[in-house]
Amino acid sequence: MEEFGLEFLAGHAPPETATHFRVPFFRLRPALTTRPLLRLPDEPVALVFDFLCTVPDRAAASRTLECNRQFYQRLQELRRSLSSIGATQLTHRHWQAHFGP
Repeated sequence: MEEFGLEFLAGHAPPETATHFRVPFFRLRPALTTRPLLRLPDEPVALVFDFLCTVPDRAAASRTLECNRQFYQRLQELRRSLSSIGATQLTHRHWQAHFGP
């Protein structure tokens, strides 16, 4: 998952899409997580991160959403999960497949 984190950072161009941004990274031990709201992989250590930003206008917001959609598709290929905090447009079918009914 660390490789995907680096891929994500290399693929996002903050100066183009965001006026202010932060990328918090956390390492969690899924075995110690007891709450069902956070989906984590069945691995000893999980990498959790998000790209938090503000955008200057609707055009930048559209570009950011498209970029986020591409990263969501990449997460699907890696069989990883998306945090519900992120700004990603999902169809009802995609939401149910990813987060459940």
